[in-house]
Amino acid sequence: MDKTNPKNKLSKKEENQIFEVLFEERFADKTPHKTVPLLLDQGIYICSPSTMYRRMKEEKLTRKRNTNQKESKPRCKPNIIAYRPNEVAVWDITYLPTLVKGMYFKLLVVMDLYSRKILGTRVFEQDTLEQSKEFLKELVKELDLKREMKVLHGDNGSTLKGKTLSVLLTELGVLESHSRPRVSNDNPHIESYFGTVKTHYNYPKYGFKSVNSAQEWVNEFVETYNNEPHKSLDHVKPNQRHKLEGRSRDKKETKKSIRRISKETSRTISKWNSILHNGKISVFNSNG
Repeated sequence: MDKTNPKNKLSKKEENQIFEVLFEERFADKTPHKTVPLLLDQGIYICSPSTMYRRMKEEKLTRKRNTNQKESKPRCKPNIIAYRPNEVAVWDITYLPTLVKGMYFKLLVVMDLYSRKILGTRVFEQDTLEQSKEFLKELVKELDLKREMKVLHGDNGSTLKGKTLSVLLTELGVLESHSRPRVSNDNPHIESYFGTVKTHYNYPKYGFKSVNSAQEWVNEFVETYNNEPHKSLDHVKPNQRHKLEGRSRDKKETKKSIRRISKETSRTISKWNSILHNGKISVFNSNG
């Protein structure tokens, strides 16, 4: 028996007939498992559903065959650079667990891209576009960012993207920027912050009791976060980096100040490392 050329092998005419049938209007949205029985009702048999699937796979036709479907255009990676504080902000929403399994609060965070400082947070029971818009409006007014903020970057979530929000940003003179669909790496700093929040040793293991308790915990965490040295900032605190550039418009002076703080912090870290490794540390007993 010739296995490469079996007796029941489809002829070229039959193979062409498969594709003619599949692209008929009545079968355009049907799978082979639906197409074959419908043909049998009319007394027509061309091949089995598995053979039909195999031929479709060979011709790369296993995707949707709807010719009216719009082709997805590749989107460019957003390339946003901040040269001073309050110029570019990023924001996003994450889930906070509650004491009830399956129910979550929503945490909205706005971060300054230049200094990594958390500019504002808000915990909601249910996040909506209107709540996000009101929070942003209050934050811009509170921090007086109307003339300074140039770009606001977020993902494609419905609560961070909408016509009414676009109108508000246009009124504020802010350019709206969004990540590519299903690409979290387009907003890495805010995603990294969420990871820091949820891996904190004091993060409630069994969830938050209420929106108020969640907001209190987040506020305390933000206060600590903004006043701790960050490795990505050369061991400069977000608050320090945010204020330095704000005091001086001279970039050279600002860079020198940041470099000086970085060196002092690195020197302190090296000093304590050498003390710990050499055993030159004394432990005092408070009881005498």
